[in-house]
Amino acid sequence: MKRNLALLLLALSCCLAVGCGQDVEPVDAVAAPKDTSWDDLPPVTPAEDDWPWWRGPTFDGKAADGQTPPIEWSETENVVWKVDVPHRGHSSPCIWGGKIFLTTADDDAEVQYVLCYDRATGDELWKTVVHTGGFMREHEKNSQASATVACDGQHLFATFMVQGGIWLDTLDLDGNIVRQEKIGPFKSLHGFAASPLLYKSLVIVVGDNTGASFMAAVHRKTGKVIWRINRTTYQNFSSPVIGNVCGRDQLLIAGPYKVNSYDPNTGENLWSCDGPTDVAASTIVFGEELVYASAGITDTSSNP
Repeated sequence: MKRNLALLLLALSCCLAVGCGQDVEPVDAVAAPKDTSWDDLPPVTPAEDDWPWWRGPTFDGKAADGQTPPIEWSETENVVWKVDVPHRGHSSPCIWGGKIFLTTADDDAEVQYVLCYDRATGDELWKTVVHTGGFMREHEKNSQASATVACDGQHLFATFMVQGGIWLDTLDLDGNIVRQEKIGPFKSLHGFAASPLLYKSLVIVVGDNTGASFMAAVHRKTGKVIWRINRTTYQNFSSPVIGNVCGRDQLLIAGPYKVNSYDPNTGENLWSCDGPTDVAASTIVFGEELVYASAGITDTSSNP
């Protein structure tokens, strides 16, 4: 098997882009309400040194200004503590206050977990089983726990591919399960990786797959689906991000085959652009007027 990988950097002017319709209308599509009465929760207000979800508090990978992080490490230099994480997972740490949250999965026993560690010491504070059985096909370089947890200060939101679908699990900060919902069906080729995204009173979940791809916005407190749309049916691993681009909040995601911008309040497709390629795993980077998407190119002359 031969694979040629190249990095494409695509700069898109959102001010000039135009929208396009969805490819397939799903049977379970949910239209957004005409008003915003669903937005009834207080804003999420992480502290400057929190890292509450994938890509950080401002969705751009930036920590607060004025810090002086170390730039050199060794087995002992600038290491405050080190602890083994059980089993296997690819999620990044979610940090709120004095706690660190991760996901992991026991492939042999088919068990998925959410874990909590003490931020100061690395001590394990709790370990909650969220799913048992029903593991699905994945690529050997993926895992059954690849999405990063999101936190609003009261609850944790974790997404897992298991038992034929994408599940949104809501836990409190002590590890108690509050709610578990199958957001949509999922047909796996190489697994799942998209992290949940918090916006206003919503948690937004993407389920791009080879069956019926979807994006859904769920009320963080009630679990009610506020809106749900169809997306291109194909595997994809990119996490969505909110960027304030050209003066408005835009829900941005790369792949498959397109870069899309949606209205995060309604799921309406604002604009799209072809590229970078069929499958994306990276998250879009944005500025005031441009967004940047990158992905690898697979040599289609050979099997993936």
